Amino acid sequence: MEQKTLIESLIAVAPMPNLGSDVYANEKPFTSQPTSRAVFGGLLLAQAISAASATVNPGFNVYSSQSSFLRPVTAAPPKDSSSSQESQSQKAIFYHVERTSDGRSYATRVVRATQTPPNSQKDDNDEGAPCAYVAIISFQRESATTTPTSNTLTYGVPMPAALDGLKPDDIPEDANRRLIDTWVGEGTGFSFEDPSFDWRPFGFVFEKDNPCACRTRGVRGGDGSEDGDGGPLLRNVVMNASLTHSISFHDPGVRVDQWLVVERETSWGADGRVLVHQRAWDFGTGRLVMSCVQEALIRLRGAGKL
Repeated sequence: MEQKTLIESLIAVAPMPNLGSDVYANEKPFTSQPTSRAVFGGLLLAQAISAASATVNPGFNVYSSQSSFLRPVTAAPPKDSSSSQESQSQKAIFYHVERTSDGRSYATRVVRATQTPPNSQKDDNDEGAPCAYVAIISFQRESATTTPTSNTLTYGVPMPAALDGLKPDDIPEDANRRLIDTWVGEGTGFSFEDPSFDWRPFGFVFEKDNPCACRTRGVRGGDGSEDGDGGPLLRNVVMNASLTHSISFHDPGVRVDQWLVVERETSWGADGRVLVHQRAWDFGTGRLVMSCVQEALIRLRGAGKL
């Protein structure tokens, strides 16, 4: 059997036929984030896509995911857990895939993630395991996207011209650490010890009339692990968590182990929430390969608030 790459092992799921049809669970145990026991939301999203992909016909590629994070998912069982079954169940996430729609060119799946398997409920009157995460994931048949036709629109926002010929290798490897240390400071939980990806920032652009508006540009490459945001307000951030997340995948053939150019912009913040937009281009071809919109819960230290 061919050995999986790091990113493949992180997002891999396995079928759980004893729990029902179209039920999957993570193959590799989760690890918590540096500042909390909660699992990184991007892993839930990626594994949900893996589970949904296992239920569609070959030749279908994911083109859209719309996620809602309903409750935290912990990476380890509570310290006071006395049940070995409960302890084991909290080490896994179970993805229940609903085959919502199957067409000739499009397919849709609804994926619900729970941290408790269906057969471990102690109360027969219980409505079931609480849903921690839900996603609507859409697929399109590959031939429908690769066969050129005269009546389809082909357009993509060009890669930022502000790079001005700058190449990833022109940016020092420690630039991200130095930039985050400058804007964010220590003790925020950002880690640069994971060698599975390389993130090199091009810089920040701030709007003078709105100090909350931040646009970052950078280049990244590697296995596609998560990265952190940076900005002048992050020194005061004491809590943040994803609420909703939408992704449009524009190029199913893109290689995520090659350099990508990423632009991220914060457009709004109020009522304890913040809205972030992100786009990614293939550095080699300049093609737009992904667009994202994320809404997150955010809390600031002291009296400050968004």
